[in-house]
Amino acid sequence: MLTELYIKDFALINEMKLSFDKGLNIMTGETGAGKSIVIEAVKLILGGRAASELIRSGKDRAVVEAVFQVSPSFQGKLLQEVTGDKEMAGEEDLLFLGRELSSTGKNTCRLNGRMIPLNLFREVGQFIIELHGQGQQQLLSKSSYHLELLDNLAGREVQRYKGEIKKLLREKEKASKELNSLYLNNEEKERKLDFLRHQSGEIKKANLSPGEEESLREEKEKMDNLDKLKSRLGFAYEELYGGSNTPSLIERLGVIKKELEYLSRLEASLTSRGQVVEEALNLLTETGLEIKEYLDNLIYDPERMAEIQSRLELLNDLKRKYGSNLEDIINYGEEVEGEIDRLLKSEERVKKLTKETEEAERELTRVCEELSQLRKETAGYLENSISKVLNQLEMPHAVFKVSFEREESFTEEGFDRVEFFFSANPGEPLKPLSRIASGGEMSRIMLAFRTVSAQADEIPSIVFDEVDAGIGGSALQAVGEKLSTLSRSRQVICVTHSPQIASMADSHYLINKEIQGGRTLTSVHRLEEKERSKEIARMIDGFQTSSLTLKHAEEILKKASVFKGNLEK
Repeated sequence: MLTELYIKDFALINEMKLSFDKGLNIMTGETGAGKSIVIEAVKLILGGRAASELIRSGKDRAVVEAVFQVSPSFQGKLLQEVTGDKEMAGEEDLLFLGRELSSTGKNTCRLNGRMIPLNLFREVGQFIIELHGQGQQQLLSKSSYHLELLDNLAGREVQRYKGEIKKLLREKEKASKELNSLYLNNEEKERKLDFLRHQSGEIKKANLSPGEEESLREEKEKMDNLDKLKSRLGFAYEELYGGSNTPSLIERLGVIKKELEYLSRLEASLTSRGQVVEEALNLLTETGLEIKEYLDNLIYDPERMAEIQSRLELLNDLKRKYGSNLEDIINYGEEVEGEIDRLLKSEERVKKLTKETEEAERELTRVCEELSQLRKETAGYLENSISKVLNQLEMPHAVFKVSFEREESFTEEGFDRVEFFFSANPGEPLKPLSRIASGGEMSRIMLAFRTVSAQADEIPSIVFDEVDAGIGGSALQAVGEKLSTLSRSRQVICVTHSPQIASMADSHYLINKEIQGGRTLTSVHRLEEKERSKEIARMIDGFQTSSLTLKHAEEILKKASVFKGNLEK
């Protein structure tokens, strides 16, 4: 349950610390005193929109923090399911949630002191506290929301069915998509096969090999530069072996070699120098022979040049059609072969896929029918329970029904279309809940929903924002008693203007608005028993309370005390 709510520099609140107890916690106060600000703070803890205008004027940031008392096992299970990290659990049985708003737009969320993303923060909050207000009533009036309400009541089994339906829909969609691509008449099939065979034949005929294009371009470049190669290599060869007028390099080295051989007989240290010259002479002689052989093979072959140019043109043509390089063209050819094989075997594949689609359809029907049956069983329970609770809320003739219609096709929600119908008085036909105009009726229906669903979930704290809207007379007493009954299994926090509902409080808080230093401030005060009488009297008759009003307030409180005492028994 929510044990503490700390608010700082938020709207009209300078600083406020609220300590809540188990049971029914009631907040009252004049219109505009700031009760709605407390509700806005709770919305932030639930992951609601963090608008910078909520920051108190003149301040750079606002802070809202909440402390919850939950069992260690519940907290561990919750954190494991939402964050995947049990280590984020707080000390003992306390769980901390905090939001900080900055005027710069930065929004910080903390769980047990550690920063977490808003989506995880929101999910954690929705497991431990639930807010019911005008927004929830509006959702209840939308038929598109009714299926979700019913499924929430049906429990986790619904999610298992939905997961199975989603998986089957994916399988069916995949098979149907492939089937559609295979549904070609014979003429279309033959036309497509002819085209694919032409492509495959063209690629096969080219007999491509990776790296071939680079090799051809190198050979073409060599032939394009044949005259330059001959001229320059010829010059190098003549320098090595000599021209018509001057001795060659090899001849000159031969002379140097002989001189060094003669000198080495006179000076032994010159022997190594002669060996170096001899090695150089041998290397240059070998190089010269290689150049000569290369020159002899430099023959321009116009036929080969034509072959290279023709081949490169063919490769460029294939690249324009099938890929930016030879590897892409080869891969495309393999894909075409696969498509040809698939088309040739398409009749067999069509039969197989048709069978798979029919099986998925049958399985979808089975699962959706089982889900629909679960929903109808839940709907029967909901109809009886809602009608019973509404009877306790001074609507003895109210009838609540859940209407089922079947969608034309399967969706991830199954095939059910659900809408809630309602009739408040005998003789009146059932009408869609979305067409109910009475705010009082909708308020009580919402409370009835929460009362019924509380038996199906583990949410420890429920907040009601003005659940008495549009309700008057004895119905207010019934609503107060129902809230008190609900608070025996859940902590309930309720903002109300009704003295009958306020009288049922186990803990009563008065929200005040006052002016200090020229600024408007909102504060909260927990009322003692004598103070409660005065507040109930004010709620009955405004600020001009009389002894008669006070006596009436005491009678209301006494009646509430008797009711709560009977509940405890």
